Amino acid sequence: DATLARSAAASPFPVSVIPNPVPFWCEAAGGDLPRPAPDAPQILFVGHLGYPPNKQAVRRLVRSILPEIARRIPDAQLTVAGRSPNARLTALVEASPHARIVADPDDLAPLYRAAGMVLLPITEGGGSRIKVLEALAVGCPVVATAKAVEGLDLEPDRHYLAAETPRAFAAAAERLVREPELGERLREEGRAFVLAAHGPDAIAGNVRAALAALAHS
Repeated sequence: DATLARSAAASPFPVSVIPNPVPFWCEAAGGDLPRPAPDAPQILFVGHLGYPPNKQAVRRLVRSILPEIARRIPDAQLTVAGRSPNARLTALVEASPHARIVADPDDLAPLYRAAGMVLLPITEGGGSRIKVLEALAVGCPVVATAKAVEGLDLEPDRHYLAAETPRAFAAAAERLVREPELGERLREEGRAFVLAAHGPDAIAGNVRAALAALAHS
């Protein structure tokens, strides 16, 4: 975005990028999240369910990824949560014996509290990756496509687990169930990274630097 802004200008001018802040409730919610029982893994997807890329991701989860996970982990359950799901998407999710939908949730913290992992099979779209920041900030391990974490400077296998295919998503989910130490490491590294890069101190520092650049331009 910064490169595009510079290229559109007739003459050089300073462009600063201010990171998206972590939603205010995440830092407090993440400090004391209990760790779900690994033998009954709860999978979570959060997003605006009227947004086409999120709808496509839910279809991938229910039709392709969740069946692959269920073959490996029969007790796995998926919760799809978000605003404005239509009747067709709701019916798709509720037709699966391993899934449920929570429409227009008032509070996301209980959903994250129950989840052992967040799966984000996003393959299209743009905009802010708030759902990734939320999950990392509350200490929930993330399995995601490159598109889902685009622009966040996250390192695979350190801050999240990378996956692109249904089989890769299922393998990553199984690792999180079978290797609890992996989940703990991802929680610690992901939460530390997102609070350092997107927490209040980071935002304030970036704003001060942007104002200073403007003052000296």
